[in-house]
Amino acid sequence: MRDGAALFLLRDLHRPFSEIEGLFTVLICILCLEVRLAQPDTLLGLHDPGQPWEQWGCPIEGCGRWFLGPWGLEGDTSAEHPGWTTTYELQRPYPNQRQRVVYRRSAPPAS
Repeated sequence: MRDGAALFLLRDLHRPFSEIEGLFTVLICILCLEVRLAQPDTLLGLHDPGQPWEQWGCPIEGCGRWFLGPWGLEGDTSAEHPGWTTTYELQRPYPNQRQRVVYRRSAPPAS
């Protein structure tokens, strides 16, 4: 483990953790897991489960809009951000539900 990762882990022990199963079960904070799963040409929708209403935010720079659910991000992207697409992903069902919205740059139209 790199020193920076250890410091981040120790600093953020109050955050929720997720289990990664494989040969060994490992606990990793949700933010670290999001960064680990992200691909270079993608953005992850902002999710703040601590908010009572608008928990999902658009990560595209300059937008700053928040919505009640992930379906709002899909509508916002198609209307306000040409060149981007969004996909809602349910990664784990209840009782420990894990979900995310992935933004990908769409291919330019063929001429």
